[in-house]
Amino acid sequence: MNIIWFGVLRPLYALGLLVAAPLFALVALSGVKRQPDVAIPVLIACVAYFALGFVVFRLAPRWLRSRLMAKVASGRPEGFAPTVEATSVLHNRYLGIDRTHRRAYFVDSDTGARQVVDLEALETWQVVEAPRQAAMLTVSTKLADRPRFDLRLSRRDSARVAAELAALTH
Repeated sequence: MNIIWFGVLRPLYALGLLVAAPLFALVALSGVKRQPDVAIPVLIACVAYFALGFVVFRLAPRWLRSRLMAKVASGRPEGFAPTVEATSVLHNRYLGIDRTHRRAYFVDSDTGARQVVDLEALETWQVVEAPRQAAMLTVSTKLADRPRFDLRLSRRDSARVAAELAALTH
């Protein structure tokens, strides 16, 4: 569902803005006094469309992230205090690394997988940034059942997560 939300609904909303914003400006500047019986419903519809944008771009991602973090918190091991946290709201995945206890906690909500591993089970990690795409955090492990764990990071979080992971190795 999250992929449909981010991959389909948000671009369609943005495409609709190409019609709604100029229509709102045109009707607001010239049409209200000439034809109020048409202009007022059009203005109300445009304002409702802009309010829908607030839901699409602000409230829904926050709700999806809080839902993921609630799932993470419900299965979090006792005493686990992550120093590095990476979330992928798009794919419902979480990675937390506790530096003091030397453990990592993987959560994949889509498959229902939750796993706590020692930090020594992690071989490598890297944050790869590509143009026009969200950064990808790839964690390679020594585990037979999970040799690799991928997370799509937001552009805001990619630099922070890369810096925190680099600090873990030093």
